[in-house]
Order: sequence, then C-alpha cells, then structure tokens
Amino acid sequence: MNKTALVVGCSYANGYGFPQGKDLPELWTNKICKKLGINDIENCAKSGANNHWIFLETSNMIRQKNYDVVIVAWSETARFNFSFGLETYSTNSNLTDDFNINLVNHQLVSANYQQKTGDRLRRYLNYHWPILDLVKYVNTLLALKPKNLFFVNSLG
Repeated sequence: MNKTALVVGCSYANGYGFPQGKDLPELWTNKICKKLGINDIENCAKSGANNHWIFLETSNMIRQKNYDVVIVAWSETARFNFSFGLETYSTNSNLTDDFNINLVNHQLVSANYQQKTGDRLRRYLNYHWPILDLVKYVNTLLALKPKNLFFVNSLG
C-alpha cells in the first residue's frame, strides 16, 4: 500500500534556495518521509508563510484527504503576511520584503514602506498573543484527528 504524507510550513520545509527545492532528497522533510517508507509526499509549504497560513492550509488539506503522516513545521511567531489591494495577481508581503508592489491606478507600495510598517508592528507585538494563537492552532488540528500528526518548530 502506498503511504502518503502532507508537509506544510515555510521555506525551511519547502527547500527554498536549493536548486531542487522541495524535491531535494536531502531536504529534512524528504529524509523523514523516506525513513518512514513514504514516497508520496504532498509538500504544500510556502516560503514566507506565517503560522496562520500554515494552520489554515493544514486544516484544509487534512479535511480533503486522509494522509498517513502529517508534518506541520511552524514558522516564526512574529511573521506577518499581508496582501495589498484586490488585484488579480499576487500582492503578498511579509512586511520585510525588498521589492515594490505595484497596484492598479499606478499606486505603489514601496519596499521601504513595507519594511517600516513591519518594523512598527513588530515593535508593539506582545509575543503572548501569537503563542496563544499557536496553542489554539495545535489544539484545533489535534481535534481533526489526522493519523500520525507531527509538529516541528522550524523557525520559532
């Protein structure tokens, strides 16, 4: 029988920066799955993903399919993801990016503006709240009762 695994997380789980990305045999998620005898790996990890996105993606995926193993690699607690405008193309930013975002009507969200906004938010962030959110995410995923659910602190 073919075993299946789901991997959700940020760049540490998707192999960002490696030429083969998530298909790199030496990537830690692939090594774990190989040790468990799993060849069918659905790696949905996304570079820059925050814990809120990781939670939503994981819960959505495990409601759609019954995986033999689910690996959730949590990200940094102070990571923000923000989408500017209502464009038909990606305007996602983690508010640390070094690129400008062009919106319709020639509006520009400069890299400098994104970074300063992120800096302001992080200055006033109390880590109690994102940690409490993480506890709620874990409890909710556990309540969905997937088989062999593993949590990894990959960037915390």
